[in-house]
Amino acid sequence: MDEGIADLAIGDCDNDGENELVVAYTFYWRGFKIYERVGECQYEESFSHYNGKDNFSVTIADCDNDDSLEIVITPSVWGTSVCVWEYRDGAYQEVWCDSLDTGPPYTLSAVGTVGDTDNDGDNEILVTTYGNGDQSARGTYVFEHTVGDSYELDWSDTGPEKGSHNPFIADILNDGDNEFLFVRDEHLLVYSYTGSVYDTLVVQQLPDATYGTGLNAVYVGDSDNDGKNEVIVAGNTLQAYEGSGPGVDTLFVSTNSVCLAPDLMKVTLNVHNLEDTLSAMTIPLHYETACPGCSLTYVDFDSTRIEDWEGKNVSINGDTVVLGLIADIGGGTPPLPPGEGPIAYIYFSIPCDPDNVYDSCFIAWDTTTVQPENQGLLFVDNQGNEFVPYFEPGTTFVALYRPGDVNGNCSINIGDVLALISYLYKDGAEPCPLDAGDPSGDCTIDIGDVLYLINYLYKGGPPPICGCASHPELAGNCEGCNDQHGLQKTAGLAQIGLVNPKTSKEGKFVMMVDGSFGVEVGGVQLELGYDPKEIKSIVPELTDRTEDLNLYFSAKDGTLKIGIIDLTGEHLIPAGEGPLVKLSLIGSDVTSLEFKKVILVDEKATPFEVTILPKEEATSTQPRDFALMQNHPNPFNPVTRIQFTVASEQSSVPTTLRIYNIRGQLVRTLMNESKIAGTYEVIWDGKDDRGKEVASGVYFYKIKAGDFTEAKKMILMK
Repeated sequence: MDEGIADLAIGDCDNDGENELVVAYTFYWRGFKIYERVGECQYEESFSHYNGKDNFSVTIADCDNDDSLEIVITPSVWGTSVCVWEYRDGAYQEVWCDSLDTGPPYTLSAVGTVGDTDNDGDNEILVTTYGNGDQSARGTYVFEHTVGDSYELDWSDTGPEKGSHNPFIADILNDGDNEFLFVRDEHLLVYSYTGSVYDTLVVQQLPDATYGTGLNAVYVGDSDNDGKNEVIVAGNTLQAYEGSGPGVDTLFVSTNSVCLAPDLMKVTLNVHNLEDTLSAMTIPLHYETACPGCSLTYVDFDSTRIEDWEGKNVSINGDTVVLGLIADIGGGTPPLPPGEGPIAYIYFSIPCDPDNVYDSCFIAWDTTTVQPENQGLLFVDNQGNEFVPYFEPGTTFVALYRPGDVNGNCSINIGDVLALISYLYKDGAEPCPLDAGDPSGDCTIDIGDVLYLINYLYKGGPPPICGCASHPELAGNCEGCNDQHGLQKTAGLAQIGLVNPKTSKEGKFVMMVDGSFGVEVGGVQLELGYDPKEIKSIVPELTDRTEDLNLYFSAKDGTLKIGIIDLTGEHLIPAGEGPLVKLSLIGSDVTSLEFKKVILVDEKATPFEVTILPKEEATSTQPRDFALMQNHPNPFNPVTRIQFTVASEQSSVPTTLRIYNIRGQLVRTLMNESKIAGTYEVIWDGKDDRGKEVASGVYFYKIKAGDFTEAKKMILMK
């Protein structure tokens, strides 16, 4: 073989059932070659490709998740690429290549590996680059296969100080999921996918970790046969680390900001000190940003790990802030025990600008340009030992919009309500950015957001918060959204169905959308699909049950969108059962009409749990059977909800709902009136008929509706 071998891999490159040997070369012959075994300890070159660059790594793996193997190489010298080769039609072919554009000067190292970095069952390509000089694009990259022969950059962490090497993908922390690691600036960094982004989990300081000065290899495996993986670092010495948590104290700034109010944004400063107990910290931070009008206004320590520390000095000077933090100045405040989490919140003012063409920007952080020198980064432990923690340079994402400002004019009013209605039901313009149309922060834009704005504008409801509609995969995990505003997970149960069509006097088909629910409804959003070849026209109308509300709709390209809501927030749809919308249709066959999306919310924008009835069951949504459901929550303190269903062909039926204690004594009559068929919900606040709070214990609730009687048990636990 030629001189300059940099890496090799063994695998079935041509998918013929036999392995091949792939060798990557740097100087003097720059390219890669494939060898096949032809005899005992004999190999023959079957393919070679000269690219004129140093090829520091080669990997054989299933990159595109099609159950066949590909070859990944990372050519580099004056610029770096990651390329995928595959055996097709009897020959090796380059199917994809992407330039990382590291540019001059000379790139010392570019190494790639393949594995499932985000634990989704599919492989990704992880590439690290390292060089000398000021290379703005060197660092770490994750590429994900999309379709065919295409790959896209899924994540990167690059910059002049972020040269990286020795990448590896494995279950490094022994938690059952893959993580990936690489070495940067004398530290071993471990990253994990947290559901939407890659976050740093571990930072371990290493001796001899600078590339080219003693560090030769990093490998992950069960070296001591204890069922757990270790990280083996081969430098001037051989060292083993078992993955279980951070190895050195780490300071970093959160990658995402939190909108608290119009023009105010919060950034979190975190410290991970899983080994040391800290008694003092000096933290100088410098930031750079292109955010228009952005300025650091103040730093707050409430609800942080050091909120009780006695000495908290903050100095803000332009684009620099210095924190001088001391646990005890004589009052006996204990030092900061090992742990992780926020130590400060940094607040920025970012004025809204209706002429701004960008919907986001970034704030870049470092600790390297703060003067004077005696204000350098420094931690002190509880023994008085001084040391410099690892600082992870990073950037914070900033959304340049006012939450709830759907039309982008830097104010929140009825215009934003109408703009949201136009987008949802009239094919109007999309909110820009999209997240501005998600004032409730639940990662979707629907009728609930319309009602949320109405509540805020006219009924003293909570203010809009930063949305996440551009990242629907975060639904249910938005930071503090539901907890902040006390939203219930569900307003109750509801049933929606299409009543079989009838023919009107004008020769049109008429269908009713019936709804049954136990509490009042504040808004309805319906989306129905139909075959435009069979249905030529479709027009919705309000019914007696919904006539006090406003109707918005559009029918286009086989989709009917309907919104029902009162712009003043005063009128609601009463509980019970009956038609919500009348549909007039013209066509030869209307059976193609079916629900695609149904959303009901109460007056506080809390969604219902909706059941869509099949058409054969929806001739009427009138319940077929009486029923008493289990209260929720149970146990409870002090409020619980009780739902029941009344089924009757009569106009109404006498209905009582009563609470009894364990001795059988009547505690409270919740209902004593006639009810038409439908599903209802009643709230018990834990009080008796005299308005007095009852004691903890077991209680029974009993319904009697006509000839139907049933009782269930519940527990009040204070």
